[in-house]
Amino acid sequence: METTQKEFFIFSLMMKCPEGKAMIDCPLERYRNLSNTQKLNKIENFSDKKIDEIMIHHKKCSYRRIYKMVRGL
Repeated sequence: METTQKEFFIFSLMMKCPEGKAMIDCPLERYRNLSNTQKLNKIENFSDKKIDEIMIHHKKCSYRRIYKMVRGL
C-alpha cells in the first residue's frame, strides 16, 4: 500500500501529541505505545472514514486549545 499524506500525518500524530499532553478524548492515545510497525499496520487497516474522523478530531482539538490559550491572555 502506498502511504498517503493523511496516513503519514496520522502516523506522526500516533508518535506524539503535537501539544505535548494528549486530551482525555484523543482517539490515538491508545496507539502511542505500539512499535512503529504496529502503528503502520493499524493505519493500513483504518477505513478512509476513520482517517477522516481522526483528522477532524485533531483539527477541533487544536482549535479548542488555541481558543483557550487566546482567552487566557
